[in-house]
Parts: sequence; structure tokens; C-alpha cells
Amino acid sequence: MSREEGGLKGKLKNLFRSKPSHAPSECPALKLTNQQIEEISSSSPAGLRERKIIELAQLAEKQRLEPTAPEAITVAIQDLLVSQDTPKRRVALSLIHAIIKGQDEELGMLRDYYFNLLLKHEYGEDLPVLLAILRTLTKDGYDLNYIDHQIGVLLVAWLKDLSNSETRTEFLDLLAHIIKYNAAFIEEDSSVELFQMCCEICNKSRSEKEIQRCLLVLENIIKYYYVKSDALLPLCMTLSRTVLTESFVQSSWKLMRELLGTHLGHSALFTLTGILQNRENLNDSVLQHGAIFFIGMALWASQRVDTLHVSATAVLPAFKVALASNNTKVAYEVSLTVLRLVRKYGKSQPSILWDHVLDILDHLHDLIKRGAPHDTAITEKISNNLHDVLTAMEDLQDSCTYSSSPDRLFEFIEMCSASRPEASVTMLLEHRAVACRPSDDDWLSNLENLLNKYYKTETRATIRLKALNVFSQIVATNKTLHEDELLDMMLTTFAGVYADVDVTIRCRAVQVLAEQAKSCTSKKCIEILSLLEKIANRETRPNLSTSGRTAETEQNCADILAAVTGLVDIFKSKLYEPRTTQALLPLEALLSHMSLHYGRYHFSPTASKIKKLVLTLFLEFKADWRGRVGLEGMGYASYLFISERYLPHNRQLEDSLSVPIDHKVISFNSILKIINSCLRKEVDWGVLSMVLNLMPKQWQNKCLILSVEPSMVDTVCRTLCDMVMVKDLRKMYNTPASKSDFDEQIFPVLTCMTAYHSCLLTAKADLIRCLQFGLLTKCARICVHTLRVCCLEMESIMMKMLPDILGTLSRIVANKNMALPLLMFLSCLVRLPRLYRNFNDSQYKFIFAIALPYTDPSQFQHFPVYLAYHVIIMWFVKCRLMYRKQFVQQIIKSLQTHTKSIKESQLPTHPESSNREDLGEINKTLFFHQELQETCIDIMSRYTFSNLASLPKRTAVTKFLLEGGRSKSWFVGNKIITITTSGVGSRVTKSGLCPRCAASVRGETQPTPLSTPTSAPETNRSRQRHQSAYASTSTEPIDVPPTFSQDDMIHQKFHTISESGGSSCSTERESAEDLFSAAIAQSSDGQFNMGECNCWCNGWAEIYMHRPSGDTSWVLRIQNKQLFNFEEFPLADISMFMASPHKSPYPATTPVSQQRMIESGSLEEKEYEEQHEQHFKGPAAAAIGNSSAIRRISLQHAEGDDSESAPVAPLPTEKGVLPAVTISRPASFAGASVAEVEAPVSSTVTHLSRSGARSVTPTSGSSHVATSNHGFGSGDSAFTRQTSMHQLEFENGSLVIPELEEEEEDIVTTLNKPRSKTFSYPSGMSKPKSPDANSLAARRLNSNAAKDRRAGILPNFVFLQLYQMGVLHSSNVPVPIPDNNEEYARGLNNLRRISPYETHKVGIVYVGKGQANDERAILRNSYGSQRYSQFLKRLGTLLTLKYCDPKDMYIGGLDHQEGIDGKYTYAWHDEVVQMVFHVATMMPTSENDPKCGNKKRHIGNDYVTIVYNDSGQAYSLGTIKGQFNYVNIVIEPLDLITNSVSVLCKEEIKPILEHVSTKVISDTHVASLVQQIALHSSMASLICKSMNDGVLFASNWLERLRKLKQMKEKVRKSRRTRSTESGEWVTDFTEYS
Repeated sequence: MSREEGGLKGKLKNLFRSKPSHAPSECPALKLTNQQIEEISSSSPAGLRERKIIELAQLAEKQRLEPTAPEAITVAIQDLLVSQDTPKRRVALSLIHAIIKGQDEELGMLRDYYFNLLLKHEYGEDLPVLLAILRTLTKDGYDLNYIDHQIGVLLVAWLKDLSNSETRTEFLDLLAHIIKYNAAFIEEDSSVELFQMCCEICNKSRSEKEIQRCLLVLENIIKYYYVKSDALLPLCMTLSRTVLTESFVQSSWKLMRELLGTHLGHSALFTLTGILQNRENLNDSVLQHGAIFFIGMALWASQRVDTLHVSATAVLPAFKVALASNNTKVAYEVSLTVLRLVRKYGKSQPSILWDHVLDILDHLHDLIKRGAPHDTAITEKISNNLHDVLTAMEDLQDSCTYSSSPDRLFEFIEMCSASRPEASVTMLLEHRAVACRPSDDDWLSNLENLLNKYYKTETRATIRLKALNVFSQIVATNKTLHEDELLDMMLTTFAGVYADVDVTIRCRAVQVLAEQAKSCTSKKCIEILSLLEKIANRETRPNLSTSGRTAETEQNCADILAAVTGLVDIFKSKLYEPRTTQALLPLEALLSHMSLHYGRYHFSPTASKIKKLVLTLFLEFKADWRGRVGLEGMGYASYLFISERYLPHNRQLEDSLSVPIDHKVISFNSILKIINSCLRKEVDWGVLSMVLNLMPKQWQNKCLILSVEPSMVDTVCRTLCDMVMVKDLRKMYNTPASKSDFDEQIFPVLTCMTAYHSCLLTAKADLIRCLQFGLLTKCARICVHTLRVCCLEMESIMMKMLPDILGTLSRIVANKNMALPLLMFLSCLVRLPRLYRNFNDSQYKFIFAIALPYTDPSQFQHFPVYLAYHVIIMWFVKCRLMYRKQFVQQIIKSLQTHTKSIKESQLPTHPESSNREDLGEINKTLFFHQELQETCIDIMSRYTFSNLASLPKRTAVTKFLLEGGRSKSWFVGNKIITITTSGVGSRVTKSGLCPRCAASVRGETQPTPLSTPTSAPETNRSRQRHQSAYASTSTEPIDVPPTFSQDDMIHQKFHTISESGGSSCSTERESAEDLFSAAIAQSSDGQFNMGECNCWCNGWAEIYMHRPSGDTSWVLRIQNKQLFNFEEFPLADISMFMASPHKSPYPATTPVSQQRMIESGSLEEKEYEEQHEQHFKGPAAAAIGNSSAIRRISLQHAEGDDSESAPVAPLPTEKGVLPAVTISRPASFAGASVAEVEAPVSSTVTHLSRSGARSVTPTSGSSHVATSNHGFGSGDSAFTRQTSMHQLEFENGSLVIPELEEEEEDIVTTLNKPRSKTFSYPSGMSKPKSPDANSLAARRLNSNAAKDRRAGILPNFVFLQLYQMGVLHSSNVPVPIPDNNEEYARGLNNLRRISPYETHKVGIVYVGKGQANDERAILRNSYGSQRYSQFLKRLGTLLTLKYCDPKDMYIGGLDHQEGIDGKYTYAWHDEVVQMVFHVATMMPTSENDPKCGNKKRHIGNDYVTIVYNDSGQAYSLGTIKGQFNYVNIVIEPLDLITNSVSVLCKEEIKPILEHVSTKVISDTHVASLVQQIALHSSMASLICKSMNDGVLFASNWLERLRKLKQMKEKVRKSRRTRSTESGEWVTDFTEYS
């Protein structure tokens, strides 16, 4: 740049530069006088002059001088500026400095003068002063006005002359500013000189400030000047040196980065590379270090220069040259730079680059190996960088972005493997594993070398583990072809592994051994198992038994845990393989190891883990019916058996050939001993609780448990019992909070012991005692359920301990949690009469005390309350007759106590007349429970003094007597009293008989059944005999007992009529003729009085009572004469129509000769044996055939031989009846119709005449003595003892009665019913006067009853006498029912349709193989397994449907006429319940009905379905789809005649259903258990369904009560009669009679 151009540029800049504005000075410019000028001039004395100059300098710096003053002053002191006297010069220069500082804006052209003064000043010592004047003159380099033409020359000259560091630093600072702001005024030559001088200063100076200012000057030169390429080398060398100084790193790198970013960037990079390649610089480590730094930063650092596009291969060779210096700092910088390269840009580098990198790494590795002691720190850094580079390269190799061959890389890694990280060596091992393949000739030696180097000699655990993993992988891959070689190498390598100091290595070696043993097929497996056992037993004694164990000690035993785990896995694997020996060896090792554990008492976490692992395996054992061993969740082994008796040579099975020859036996007895040792000795609660939790499931497998010695089962049971019975809690680690928590885990296991009651030799009593104690613990629910199973399975021991158990149950406070279990226990117990046959009143009190609290509606839900009522009723009916009376008051009082707190205002005044739908929810519930109480009391009133059936049955003779008679009905309270009297007309024949009797005698007409609106029709539900047999082979009739109390020990004997024994029936006409003949014989003169009906049908009446609990019927005869002589009819003839009408609808299975009925429930065992001896072997029985004093009493007709026999009811006694006899009939009656009359099952009334002996012919099958205490008469005990066992004998078909002494004749006379027990009332009444037509009396006279001219007693008379005398009296006034009332008749028919029993219907389906989820296949089954058939036989009694009348027996809607639903079904019943089973396999399967809609019509609508699941798969609820299928009782047949019973139910019924836990029970008792579960489930379903429908249902008794109330209300409204509820006696009895 020329000076002219520079000057022009400067002038332009000054032209456009903004000038600083100054505010006008307030004071005027200072004017200097001549005197003042003179004083500073040379003429003035030196001292004064100097003083004045100083004063003027101060004044000039602060005040503005007049324009001419600066020039005048300068001229005055001119001589001082060139003076050789330094102080004088300094004074003059100070004045000049002050003028420039104070008068800057007024100087103008003087600036140039002053600049020239500075330029021409010859005294170098004044440079600091001159520098200050220049700084002020240029305003710190910002303003060069008038002085720009020679500024460069001045700067170069001064920079050369400045030697003082501080002054030079100030000058460099000014120079940087001048270059920055006025670079254009400095000539190029001057700038080059300044550039070179600054570089030289940077290289030579030691002042950081000076170097820093030089770098700033250089930066400004580079920025504002064009630097030539020849200046790059000194600059690069300068910066390469300064950059290593920490203070100049940033500034040096900034300067270099700016240089590299210019057009000289590549030249500068080339220059830096040249510095490295110049071997002359090898000794200049600082220079090389800096150059490497700049190259790395410019190319691969985070602040790299983006304009540089240079390949790394162009600079890496220079690095290799630089490394030849063997300088550690240079090597460090090289390693750092290469690390940046590889980390950031390694993915995109060519393969040739990696050769340079590996060469550099080789140099670095050698340098590290030769590293001097004083360079330890930097050598370590180099080593770290080297390994970081290798790691980065390994990452590239791992990500498949390493472009070169990995062999050299891994060779280098292996060379420095000792210092490489574990991950790097791991990768190396993986790479080396490739060379250990059979395809390589030396693969075995390579593998051995690998193990020797990286397993045996290596100390790092991770690398050793990796070597083991590589070895394991190689073995697993090549084991098939080279098993022996590899296993030999493995055994050799691991021979001493148990002594290895590293526990992780031991653990991994154990795992490798176990993995190979599981798949090993050679004999080497035995050696491996031996080694594992040796490791498992390592340090067991010194370590596992140590009390003061530490975490380190526990960790050191981890290999023992690994060995045991391996043995467990090997056993699981080998269990299902043919090599059975290899399966037994690990099991034996585990048993031996566990014996060591329980050989001493100790605790450790590792020991607990081991015991949990092994015991879990032991508790997973199972066995099937073939004795094959298996594990839970897995199949069964085909080669191992649980006992020798299952082996082919010890069993005879069809499939024995399928068992392989190489079979072994596993002794579960040894396993059970270990489990028992755990129960006795375990000191860790975690282990013990785990065992207790797993034991119940295993003990459901009876095949497994029964394979051991019975004493072992007994021992385990005793151990468990001892654990419960021990008072103090065992000292254990992790001990439970309390003894109750400890026992809570034991009781579920004890519940499983009941299935093995036959093996419990000594522990039965302890088991029951523990379960009894469990009733008072948290496990009371499961203990109650278990005791229920014990009642079935262990009857004898339960019989002894049941009273104590009931006492314990009575101590349990009534709560919601125990409601259902307790009530269901009592419900099941009541149906097992053998258990409580010896109960006394105290035991019965316990039962009622247990059940009564649960009838409280305020404390318990609907179903528990209903079930409590059911239990109370059942136990009351089952209770001995002698005890029932004393319980009535207790029960009623308890029931009433629960509702005592209810206010009277909350209940309606007339509950029976209130609309129940309008009641509030609370009152509705209360009213419902009041109804339950009412039904309960009604049932107790029925059974307190009797065991009669719920429905009566008229005999044919009774029908004959009451045919055509009058009938009248009344509502008395909640009962319907219907009275029917005999008599058909007022006309009397000459024979003294009524026309009907006379016609019957002559054979002109046949009697028809009585049919009146209020009489009991043929549609009542009493039982009838049916000839039903099993469908398979049985043709003998089956007999099922009627509903009599079993627990009263009334062993009822039933009668069948022999099909081959001739006619044993008689017609109604024949019975009438017999009675007619007896009537003539009984008449005093043999003639009847004319004018009245003297026949035997006169004076009889039937009282029929409809009650909620059932119907009751009495037949009686008035004894009062109708104001004329009438001989009393012989009571012997009453036996015909008083005979019990009950006929069993069930065929009998046992011969009649073997059946007998006796009330043994109230007999002690000794008295029972005495009665047995008297009946069959005593002297009384012998006297029957040997007595000589026998009189024959013949009731045969005069025509004797031509007559046929008809049965006569047995003769009643005070305690029973004499055998039924047959009355001979005339031959003229042979053509009459035949009606079957059975021997009675209830007491009747008869009479024996004092005149001569009678000969009677016995009915077939009736030659037995039936005792009963339910007779009409009550007699004294002496009479009972003397008459109950009279000596009787049959000779020639006639009954021979021994001749009685006088005393005995008196006793027999007392067989007549006492008069005190017979209702006798006057029959005559005065005729009232004729009333008005509109009066009440007139209406009665005009009624149908008044117009009835039939002879006989009016029903009104009988009812009035009974009611008025208080017999039928109640607080409610009777409501007479109008005759021919259709609404009442419909209501009565509906009432008769409601059975007085609890009726339930239950479906039964059989699920075969593969049918678990196939509804259609299940329903189409027509047969099941043999065990299924046995289950059905035990479940109920087989019925023949065509002989079943649904009016008499509940058959659940099955068709009984056309056989649509099959020929047979099963039913079960007791005194209160009737249950019918819809058996799918017994219903026909039609090809036209592929979906089995007919079967599903019944089973799909049942609330409860019994599923006999023989499929071996899980059955799901809803498989059989149906709207009402609430509960499925699933029976899964198990091995050894046991069954698993579980309950599946819908969510809506689950909260109220108790049978949810799975129960295991034998085939013998599974039917009984399922019966009870089905009954309870059906009850719960009915309750759930009724509550969903908004109706409160409980039982048929309750529905009958509601129906009676409804009928009564309708009759009352129709009659519009007033109701008196106050209990006052109504004197005008004509209102209701």
C-alpha cells in the first residue's frame, strides 16, 4: 500500500469520523502574558523556570488555553527538549504531555509537530515518557490525525529499542490497538517487521503478559493484513510452542484456528505436518507436541475447522515420525489425537487407516513397556489412551463398522490382554473360540490353550467365567460327535474346582457340569454327578453349621447352593429318560445332603435356600394309578415307579407289556422321612411355612402317599399333632408373631390326614383332638369342614369324641364368619344317625345352642338364618321322642328373643291380611322371619309327640265309610279344619242296614271313592309302593324306608307282596261284608232295631287338618247313643280302616322275612341286646311252638272252606300292634274288586272279645311284631311289659293265640281305647222355633245343610264339640268356609300342590375323556365309568318313573307316563327333604335331537349340577349352558378310590355359599358328601334367585303358610264377618258352627 493511498484513506476516514462534542466552557480561555512566557523561556533562571514550567503544566492540563498559547509555550521550552540534562528534558516533556492532554481539541496541526518531535527524539531513556505522550496523542491508538504518515516507522523503531519488559508490554498493547483500529496507516513493510518481531518475542520472552500481547498483535495482523505463506512457518512454530503454555492455550488455538480458517488453512496444516516430518525437529518435543495438538484439534476435535478436508491417512504418517523421538509427551498427544480420530470418525475410515493406527499403537505399546520411572504418570495416561483406542476399535468391530481385518486387532489385544479390560478380553475369547471348531485341525489344542491361559492361569474372575462360557458353548455345540473328548477335557479341567478360591468360578463350573450332565448320554454322567455331590457336600460341616456367619461366609457357600440346584435340575431332566440310574443318583445325593442338614440344628440363609429348593422338589412328587412317578406341572415317567408292587412281575395288568424292562423304584418313604425331619427339627420359619403350604396339594395324591409304610403316615400325622399340642412356640428364626399364627399353617395340612385314616394307627384321636382345638383358632372354618369329612370317614372315633366336639362348638361365639360352616356341619351330621344314636338330652342341647343364635335376622344374612331354621327342624325331628318336649320352650323362647326389640308399631295389626308388597323393606324382612318362626313352631307341634308322616292316606275302608257323607271346613288360625262324617240317608232296610251297606252286602253296587270339595282327595302326596328295580339286572323289588326318625332307632321294616304267594288283597266289598258279619255276631240278640241305621258305618267322622307343615287326618266314632239302644261296635273291626294308608313308592331290596321295625333309638345297648334275645333266642320264642294251652279263635264265616282271606290290621297294644290277621270272607264275595290294604306302619286301635279263642289267618309277610309308642291309648307300663310279647303261633294258616288266664284276659280287655281318650258328646238337641225368613237362623235353615236329609252326624256337631270344649280352640274365631266355594276349592288345590317337604332337583352329567369343554358330547353320554355307576347307586335310590305319581312323590318335572325322560332315575329323601336327580346318562339320547335339548331342558334349568369329571382336564363353569345353573359340584376321580370334590359357582352366589374349598374323600362316602353339598347349594341358589326376584323364599312350609293366610283372607272378605283377635271366648257359637 503506497503512502499516498494511505494518506488519502486516512483523510477520508477523518472526514467522515464523528467528532466528539464539547459543551461550551463556562470560563474563558486562559491567556498567557509575556511575563509568563518569559518566565519559562531560557532567559529565566533555571530554578524559577522549572518551577514555572511545572505550574504551567498543571494549569494547561486543567484549563483551556488561548489558541496561540501551545505554540508559544513549545517555542519557549524548545531548548529543554534537546538538552542533555535528563531532568530538564523530562520537565519539558511533561509540559508537552500536559498540553496534549489538556488542549487536544485545539492542537490541530500541532499534532504533527508533536509527532515529529517524538519521532526525532534522540534519547532512548525517555521512551517511557514518549510512549505515554504517544498514547495520549493517539488516544490509545484510536486517533492518528495529522500523524499517520510515519506511524509505522515509529512503531518499528520503538519496538526494536524497547528493552524493558514492562514498557514493551505497554507498547505492545498500544501496538495492538493501533493495528486493530488504524491498520491502513501502517505500511506493509512495517507490518511484516512487526509480525516477525512479535514472533521472535513470543519465542524468547518469558513474560506471560508480553507473550499474551504479542499473540494479540499477531492476531490483529492476521485479521487486518494479508499474511504471506512464507510467514506461516514462524507463526506455526511460535504458536506450537505457546500453545503448550496453559495461559496461552486458548489464545494460541484461537489464533491458529483463525489462520486455518483462512485461505492459508491447508498451507498452515501442511506446515504443521512438515514440522512433524522434519527429523531435525525430533529433539524439539515442544514444537512437535504443539503441532500434533493443532492437527488433532483442527481435524478431529469438537472445534474442528470445517473448511479443512484432509484425510487422516495424510497426517498419521507424520505422527509415526514424531513417535520416533520416544518422547512421552509427544506420544501422549499422539495417543490422544488418535483416540479422537477413532472415537468420532472411525466408522467412516478406510481399511488402510487402521494399519497406520495399529502401527502407532505398536509404537505406543513399546514406549509404555520402556517407560522411564520419572514418566510414570504420563505413561499411565498414554496407556489409558491406548486402551481407549482399542476399546473404540472393539466397539467398531462389535458393531460391524470396523473396515479392516480383525485378526491383527485381536492379536494386538491378546498382546496386551493382561492390561486390557475384561470386556475386551471377553471379545477376544469369542474371537478365539472360532478357532476351536472341529473344522480346524488343531481345534482341541486351541481349546486347551484357551482354557489354560484364560481359565487356569488367569486371575480375573470375569475372564475365567467367559472362558468357561466359551468352553460350555463349544461342548454343547460339538457334543454329539465328540462327547467323550470334550467331557474328558471338562473333567480334567474341573477336577479340583471344589478347592478353587473364587466362589463365582466354582458356581459357574457347577453350572457347566450340571448343564452337561442333563444332556449327557455316556457313563461320564456318573463321574459328573459324583463331582457335583462332592461340591454339594463341600464345607457343609464347617460352614453350614457355623453359628456366627457373615455375608462373606454365606457368599462362599454359593457353590453349594449351585450344586444342589444342579442336582435338582438333573433329576427333573433324567426323570423322564430311560436311563433310570442317572435319575436315582441325583436323588440319592439330595437325600444324603438333606440328611446332613437335619443331622444338626443350625441356621443360615444359604442353608435355608438349599432346603427350600430340595423340599420343594420333594413336595412336587406325584404318582398315578399305575404307580408311575411324576412331578407337579409335568407328566409321569415311564421308567420309574413308586413301589415294587406296580412292577410288571408284581401286578397283573393288561398293559404290563408297555412297561420298559429297565425300570427302577423310587422310595418315597425316604423322602417322607426328610419331610418329617423338617417338620420336627426345622429352625427357619420360612422353610417350615413353605413346606406346610405345599403339603396339602401333595397329600391329595393317595397313590403317592400310600406307597410308603403306614407307620410313616402315622408318624407324620403325630408330628403335626405334636406341633399343635406343644404349648410353647418353637425357637426359630423369622418366628411367627404368635403360636396361633404358627398353628394356622398346620391345620390345612392336618385336614389332609383324614384321607389316610386307615393308615393312622395311633394318631386318630390326636388328629381329632387337634381339629377340635382348631375350632377355637383362626382356622375354625377349615377345621369344621374337616370334621364333617371325619364324620364320614372316621365314624367310630368321631362317635366317641362328638360330644366333646359339640361342646367346643357351643363355645364359639356366633359370628358371620362361622355361620355357614357350623350350620352345614350340623346339617350333615343330622343325616348320619349312627354317630348320635347314643346322644342324651345334653348333647341335643348343645346342638340347639349352636344353631339358635344364627336365627337372628339382625345379625346374619338371609341364607344363614334359613339354614339355621333348617338345622333346628331337622335335629328336632331326629331328636329322640322322649327329649323333644323339653326343647320346645327353649327353641321358642330363643326365636322370640330375636324379635323382642321390634316395636309393635312397626308390624301390621293383621299380618295375614296385610299386603306384603306395601310393607317397607325392614318390615318385610321382619315379617318374613316371623313367618319362619311360625312354620318352625308348627313343625315342632307336629313332631313333639309323634313321628307321623306329613301327609295322610285314606284306606279303602275309610273311603267306604265316608262316601256320601257330609263335609264342612273352617279356618282356625292358620289351619283349615275339614270334618267329614259318615251316613248316606235316613231310610233303613229291614235288615237294619242303610241302603248302601245293604247293597254292598248284596253285591249290587261297588263303592266309589269319596269326592267332596273339602275332603282329602287322591291327589295327596303320601308315598305309594312302586315296583322299581335297577335297570341292569335286578328284578327284585326295592324298598326304601318311609319318613320315620332314624335316630329314634325305629328300624322300620317294610312289606312287599309276594308275586307267587297267591292273592293277598281284598276288596272293599269283602271288607264291608266281614264287618257286617261281625256286627251281627256282636249284637246282643242277633237282630237290628228297626227305624234306625244299625249298620257299622254310622257315627264315624274324619278330622282333616291342613297345616303349613303338612296334613293330619283322624278317623273317630262317637260312642254316645242316639237316645235308643245301640251296641258298641267291636274295636277289632276298626283295624280295617284305621290301618296306616302309607304305601312306599320304592321297591324293597331285602326279603320281608329279614325285615323288622323297632324303636331302638331310645334303647341302651344292653336293653337292645335283651330285646334281641327275647325275640329270636329267648324262652318266649320257644314257647310259641311248645305251648299246650292254646285256644283257637276263628273269625271264619260259616261257609268256612269256600271263603278267601283278606288282611286285617294288626292288633294294637299300648306299645305296639300284634301281627296283622286275615278275616275270612264268604265265597259269594269272590267276584268283588280287589283293593290292597297293607300292614300298618303306625299305631291303630282294635279290640279283643272276651269270648273264646279266635283263629285268624295271617297275611303273607306280616308275621312279625312291630313295636311303637305312637298308639292312641297310653296304658300303663305294666300292661306294656305283659302284652308286648304274647306268645303267638300260626298253625295251618291260622293265628293261634295262647289261652289267657283271668288276669291276662283283663289285660287284653284294656286294649279297648279308654273312654277318657275318646270324644263323646250328646247327640240330641231341642228343635228351635221357626225363625223369621230374614233372620240368621232362617238363612241357616234354608241352607244346603238344613235341606240335607241324610242320616248321621253333622260335621258342625263334631267341630262345635271339639272347638267349644277347647280341643280346637284358638285366639282366632273360626271362619266357616261356605259350601261349593269355587275360589276356596282352587286355593285348596293350589295348597295341595305345595309339598310339605323341601323339594330340590339336581342335574348329574358325566364328562368323559376329551369332553371337558364339549357340551354336546357331555349330554350325549349314555353311560359312564364303573366308579360313576357306583357313585349313582350310593347317591340315592333307583326309581321306576312309570310307577311314580308326581302327586305323591316329587320327580322334578320328569315324564312318568311316556318315558320321554327315561325309565329310571335316582332320588334321595329324609324326613324333611325330597331330592330328585336329573341323570343325563339315564335319559334317552335321540338321533333327532343332536343338541340334546330334552336333557338340557331339565339339567339346564337346575340350580345345581353334579359334574362327574372323568376327562382328566379342568372343567369350566358354564360348559353346560343354562339360565339357572348357579353351582357346579365337580367330582374328579383320583387314584386309590378317592375323589376330589370342588365347587364352581357364579359370582352372585359365591358370597353366600360355603363349599368353595376342594375336599378329598373316598368313593364310599363321596356320595354322602355330595348329597349335602348339593342340598346346601340348592338352598343357597333358591335364596339367591328369590332375592334377585324381590321375593323372600325359605321353604315349602312357608309357602303353605302364606297360601293358608291368603285363602283365609279371601274367605273372610267374602263372608264379611268380624274378626276377633283378642282371644275372648265367643258365646254365640252359631255364628261359626
